[in-house]
Amino acid sequence: MLNDYTMKTANSLITLILLLTAVFSVVTSASAAYASTNGSDEGAEPESNDPEETEEEPESEEEIVEEEEEPRVEEPEISPQLYPCPDGSQVTITEDCPEPESVPELYLCPDQVTEVENLNDCPEPVIAEPAPALPAAVPLPPCDGTFQDCVTEEGFVCEAGSTAHECEESVTCPDGVTVVEELSECPAPEPEPVLPFPETEGPDEDCLFNPDLPKCAEPPGGCPEGFGLNEDGNCFPRHYEGCPDGYHSHENDESGRCIPDDVPCEPGYIIAPDYPECQDEEDVCENFPDLDECLIEPPNCDASYPDNCIPSPPPDLNCADDGVPTNFRVIGSDPHGFDGDNDGIGCESNGSGNGNGNGNGNGDDDDERHKVIINKINIHKTIHNTADFPDVDIIGLSIKDTGDAMVCMMNIDNDWVQCQEFRVPNERINENIWRIIETDSDKDYDDANTGSDDVDDAINGIKGQDFSELDDIDNHDFNVDLAALAISLQGDGLICLIEDDRNEGTGLCEPFKISETAVSGQITEITEFD
Repeated sequence: MLNDYTMKTANSLITLILLLTAVFSVVTSASAAYASTNGSDEGAEPESNDPEETEEEPESEEEIVEEEEEPRVEEPEISPQLYPCPDGSQVTITEDCPEPESVPELYLCPDQVTEVENLNDCPEPVIAEPAPALPAAVPLPPCDGTFQDCVTEEGFVCEAGSTAHECEESVTCPDGVTVVEELSECPAPEPEPVLPFPETEGPDEDCLFNPDLPKCAEPPGGCPEGFGLNEDGNCFPRHYEGCPDGYHSHENDESGRCIPDDVPCEPGYIIAPDYPECQDEEDVCENFPDLDECLIEPPNCDASYPDNCIPSPPPDLNCADDGVPTNFRVIGSDPHGFDGDNDGIGCESNGSGNGNGNGNGNGDDDDERHKVIINKINIHKTIHNTADFPDVDIIGLSIKDTGDAMVCMMNIDNDWVQCQEFRVPNERINENIWRIIETDSDKDYDDANTGSDDVDDAINGIKGQDFSELDDIDNHDFNVDLAALAISLQGDGLICLIEDDRNEGTGLCEPFKISETAVSGQITEITEFD
């Protein structure tokens, strides 16, 4: 098929040939005429007088005609111009192109692959089977006093039987009848209680002594009633009052196993006399110093310094001597005289020497009395012990970064306030600290919204650390003898109010929390209310 460029080139060549042919014809005619004229003038011979020579016969008419006719040049045949049609054919006139065949319109089916002229011809869609629905998480019920895992109104998740401060609620004892504020107040079970062991094959009483048995594995429906689930996924009978006679547990063993007493505790642990469990030896001896295990002194280590191995004199040591630590616990006779102010802390680095801050001059007698009282306290029975301290609604604690501190007790209904100033090692306090601690965990009085003017002023004094204002507000005697404060390096705190009139170390202890960055050392202080 010739394109437009080829057609135009052919037409141009034809035109050029015709032009050259015409020019050639003109040149040829002119040459002939010129030759004829010159031949007449130059080649003519002299006229002869002989009539025979001068007179020529006339040429015939045909000869004359032949001489006059010019030679004819045949023009080349010109091919007609062709035009392409949409179907690929060529025509001289575009109107002669054949009509194109109509192409049916196609539609894309919903499967995004098949094309059809009619959507009704689309294939049936393939319906995928729905994925199985995931089982919905079962929300924990709100805490209502029953023995179960639950969620408090503040959103805390509490495990059954927890006595954490945020989980404090009235709970039902394991007997299913008695309702108390804490499990520790539940009555002792009847002698040799019969645990509700299932009759069918599965976890039974054997799991109390060996929870790793195959039958102790958690069944599909969960552990039976009266059983707990340990971290290995095995069921064990709960034993809130301790293991049976002849057995004990271990505070670091989360399996729920009861261990025969002929298996001794590992080094550093002894069985506590009030609960058959291997507990940290230092903690047990602190609460029960008369135990035989606690009376054994380390070789050449004086018992007055239980946290450090400092030999008894001689020689007599001073705080400046090499190897003598600072800010360590001192009990007993203190033969080296490290605790000069008798506040239970030896070689205090802050050099305050103010002891417990009561200024009553009783010295060793008060220090020993404090230690006797503290040793009699059972910490498990003093947490939230509001029954023995019904007048205390709020405990306020304020500690400045200089070491100056104040503790206050408050009663809202009677507008009562009693405060006591004391000190803590200032090198262990990095920033100012204050806490308003409610004995009723459902209350929040941080904003001084009690409705009692004196109590609200005391709360603002604690927050603002205006100790002179707190001294002026002091208007009542709560008959509390001591306040004991403990703060760990992790920021876990405990403030205890102690009354020793009954000679049994009755206490009310409330936990609190501060930032880990607020302290740079463990704090343990005791102060006596005037």
